[in-house]
Amino acid sequence: MKKQLIYFLVIVMAITSFSCSKDDGDVVQEPVKSNAKQITGFVFKASENEAITADVTAVINEQSKTISAAVPDGTIITSLKSTLQLSEKAIVDQTGAKDFSSPIDYSVTAEDGTKITYTLTVTISLSDAKQITSFIFYNDESESLDEDVVSTIDEVNKILTAIVPLNTNRAILVPNIKISPNATITPEGMQDFTNAIPYTVTAENGTEITYTVTVTTELSSKKQIISFVYGRAENPELLEDVEVAIDEERKQILDAIPVYIKSSSLLPTIEISEGATLTKSQDFYTVTAEDGSTQDYAFFKAFIAHPRYVLIELFRDNPGNTLNWNLSEKDLSTWEGVTTNLEGNITELQLLGKNLIELPENFGFLNALEKLNLNLNNLTTLPIEFNRLEALTTLQLGSNKFNELPEVLWDLETLIELDLSNLELTTLPQEIGQLNSLITLILNDNEISNFPNSLREISTLRRLFLRRNNLITIPKEIFDIEKLEYLDLLENQITGISYEIENLTELNFLRLSDNTIRSIPSEIAALTKLKRLYVANNDLVNISSGLGRLANIEILDLNGNDLFSIPPEIGNLSSLLLLDLRNNALTSIPQSICELTNAGSQVHLDAGVLCQ
Repeated sequence: MKKQLIYFLVIVMAITSFSCSKDDGDVVQEPVKSNAKQITGFVFKASENEAITADVTAVINEQSKTISAAVPDGTIITSLKSTLQLSEKAIVDQTGAKDFSSPIDYSVTAEDGTKITYTLTVTISLSDAKQITSFIFYNDESESLDEDVVSTIDEVNKILTAIVPLNTNRAILVPNIKISPNATITPEGMQDFTNAIPYTVTAENGTEITYTVTVTTELSSKKQIISFVYGRAENPELLEDVEVAIDEERKQILDAIPVYIKSSSLLPTIEISEGATLTKSQDFYTVTAEDGSTQDYAFFKAFIAHPRYVLIELFRDNPGNTLNWNLSEKDLSTWEGVTTNLEGNITELQLLGKNLIELPENFGFLNALEKLNLNLNNLTTLPIEFNRLEALTTLQLGSNKFNELPEVLWDLETLIELDLSNLELTTLPQEIGQLNSLITLILNDNEISNFPNSLREISTLRRLFLRRNNLITIPKEIFDIEKLEYLDLLENQITGISYEIENLTELNFLRLSDNTIRSIPSEIAALTKLKRLYVANNDLVNISSGLGRLANIEILDLNGNDLFSIPPEIGNLSSLLLLDLRNNALTSIPQSICELTNAGSQVHLDAGVLCQ
């Protein structure tokens, strides 16, 4: 019921109103048209323009009737579509995509037909891009490179890193750099990359960013010991620098010390690969390369037995010596008493009377030594290493102070001549028979009265000297040396000559002077090769006619005996050069002997001895 009443009232009011209007004279007024002609909004929507990625809203200056729009750097503005907002019932004369490379006027017409012009200017924003996009060293631009090197770029931390090959000269590298468009970079061109370099990139809009560029050489895998030297500067006890040999193939070092150095605490100078490090353990040197790889070198501690070093050691081991040597002189051939071969090895040492009391152990390293004279010194022993002298042929040890003969002597199988004079020897050891190359044995000025039977085992023995010993008879062992050619028994106490003398058929020299021999047996005739026979200053009262059969004899010395007669057979000695018959009891000699002078022989007689 209420709703119906309300509807009725509304209708009545409407009719009443209409009636009133008609009563005012029936005048109809025209509606007023709007003069509003304003651009209230201007947008480049990303949804309508591929050139932009976000909506761009222009700024409207209503007072100057200008519109400004700034689009991002790189936006192509030759075909942009805009969206405008205008006053109600106003219209604009520009629609659709436009080229905004130049300002564009927009004419806005109000409903009442009045117009206003807005000028739109689109600007492209200055770029803020400031990135290094590429940093490369090309080998054709950097002469110290053999290959191109591309840097890695850590954009988060703004760090560039390049690794160049070993031996690259980092001071003259030329980078090829690419950066963001319209940006600039400093520095430019060739740079010294020995240390890190800051590069500043400036964007088009003037903002800056700094990158740090570091160039390093690649880590080396080299891990070699190049040299190993004991320098005199670091080791004053050395006479000169000593370079140690390195066997690179076997990775071994002979950690060698000169034999004259008595300490092993020398300080070495070791050169290794560049960038590597060196550590030492008990048995190895370890070289660690830059890249972390390692190489072990085994080392063996030994003494360098260079011939010169051995002599220096000999000199230093005998402080009271009389060796006239300049130890700094490297040419051993100029050292007194030293003889060397073309290779510089010592072949002969004449060390007679140099007041030596000992030989160093390393003396045995003189492996080219052939002749050694150590007579008249004060040696009491020889080092066991003496047996290394494998080239030694002549050894003279007379007049030293050995309590007994060193056993190492019997290992010297190459000995040809051995002098053991004046050593107070009473006999020789059985081991003498081991010297199976011995030709000459000198035993003068001892007290020998007998020999070992091993003497006969020296089949090579040809010369035997036994001057001034205590011999009463000629030892039977001598008669067993069937190849003996030279026998000297001067100044002993021999009273007679055994018939076994006939065994020495190779004998060409026999000296029996200054003994007490009373007769020469007929067996002497067996010595057909005998050339010299000395029997002076004995007690001979007669001699065998068998002497006349010694066809090769050249010298026969019978001086200083008690001979009353000489066998005429002596006159048959056609090879005789000298016959000495002085200081005997002779009053005459056979005519055949006197006639030897006609053949050129010399016959020495006392005054008054007649030829009959």
